[in-house]
Amino acid sequence: MLIDKTNTVESRNYNRIGLLVPAAIGFIGVIIVLIGTHKFGAGISADSASYIAAARSLLAGKGFLKFDGTVFDSWPPLYSTLLAAFKLCGVDYFISARCISSVSFGLLIYLSGFWVLKRSGSLLLSLLSSVSILFSKPVFEVSFWAWSEPLFLLLTATFLCLMFRVLEKPTAKWVLSLALITAATCLTRYIGVVLLPLGGLLLLANKKQMIWKRLALAVFWGVISILPIALWMQRNWGLTGTPMGARYPASIPLSKNITLMGEVIASWFLPTNVIEIIPGWILFCLFCVLVVAILVFDIRKTRKSKLYWMDAPSIPMVLFLIIYSLAILSSATRVIMDSLDDRFLAPLYLPMVLAFWAGPATVIVLPRSTQPQKQFHSRFVKSGLAVGIIIGIWFSAGSNFVFARTQNAYRDGAGGRSRSYWHNSPTIAWLRSHPLKGRIFSNDPISIYILADCAAAMSPSSLETFDNPTPMLREKNHREISDFESAVQSEPGAYLVWFLIQDRKYLYKPNQLADFCQMSLVEKLQDGYILALYPKDLHR
Repeated sequence: MLIDKTNTVESRNYNRIGLLVPAAIGFIGVIIVLIGTHKFGAGISADSASYIAAARSLLAGKGFLKFDGTVFDSWPPLYSTLLAAFKLCGVDYFISARCISSVSFGLLIYLSGFWVLKRSGSLLLSLLSSVSILFSKPVFEVSFWAWSEPLFLLLTATFLCLMFRVLEKPTAKWVLSLALITAATCLTRYIGVVLLPLGGLLLLANKKQMIWKRLALAVFWGVISILPIALWMQRNWGLTGTPMGARYPASIPLSKNITLMGEVIASWFLPTNVIEIIPGWILFCLFCVLVVAILVFDIRKTRKSKLYWMDAPSIPMVLFLIIYSLAILSSATRVIMDSLDDRFLAPLYLPMVLAFWAGPATVIVLPRSTQPQKQFHSRFVKSGLAVGIIIGIWFSAGSNFVFARTQNAYRDGAGGRSRSYWHNSPTIAWLRSHPLKGRIFSNDPISIYILADCAAAMSPSSLETFDNPTPMLREKNHREISDFESAVQSEPGAYLVWFLIQDRKYLYKPNQLADFCQMSLVEKLQDGYILALYPKDLHR
């Protein structure tokens, strides 16, 4: 039997190009993020400070603690453990945070292009998929911060892509790999547990094996996936009495969160002026219709190919979209958290994009084997032109955002405490050169911890800013006041560092704190002042 060596060589070259194209775009993504965070580092928020503090306390042999010395329980431990591991290798926490975010972003770009190439066989669709991640507003934005989100997105994408391999070859080796990825995802962010019902459902519904084998593999996968996060939650419960840290009841209704969710998702694909004239709940409904349309299209296409409906590429993606959306809406409605934005909804972007490029996009770009060339060109011109314009607007808006965000981050900092004005703060500079002996309270302890390398606690909050404070909030406020008063009365005393550029309306103002202690001015600076605190009964 003769083998056509020419076709074999061409096939190998095509495969190499198919791997190199998303890899090159992924490398570009890494470089862009590193350029944007070069001068001032990755963006630093309260979460970032807690991640870094937990890594420091872990290396100091104190376990996982936050920057204020309390138990690190509001987040899983994997991201902080990685920061500590990098530090053991001699890499600074802030540099390692940049590396994790940028490399995760690059690998996410590569993985999306690689998966679409494998599912569609089209180098063009692979290219478009990679570019759509590179120019994605939510994914690119979170990659500029010292957050666990970039790693979480990468692990979630790996889970979704690996799931197809497991469904095709449900062997113990592949199921074990999937379980380890699932466990790592849950240990990165608590909402990673949404993969548990998704994975269990897909493994049990896979008809390529007998029911008892499916059940055995699902149990095997589930135990390994759940065990690490279950042990972490047990640790939290033993230390704080809560499995995932203290959570307070939310006041935002479901309807408001649905509106926010619709507006945020629409902002990824549509111009701002379009979003402003369409109600958020309608945008959310359009998102639901789009997801259902992709699912129906893929199932119909799969049935025409005489395959089982579970073989449709969009099944795991759509199920993830549904489960994650329900979970994040439920969380935002039940407990206090930041309003739904790109950070919380970014995990929805990748499965939407992958389901589109591996599904409906193939009908527009790829001719059917039984379709005459003329017919294909006619259909391509009619439908491809309209879709091409939409994709052009999508990519144009995305590229403009990427370049503008990178330029601003390089010039002024990526965000939070990595902003240029924080690095040039006179108050921070004074604290660096005048170490304070005693407890420090502040309206921005994060800036003090990150930039001045001093431990600090949040100044007490006032219940007057809450309309109907819950018993949990009252108890929390009582603890804060008691801690503040005991710190003032103990040796070597306490200080209040107040930043003028940070306005937290729910905190007691310095003049209101005079009801609990005496104060004297230590230093007044351009952007803040430092006050020494003394017991009220101490005569000075």
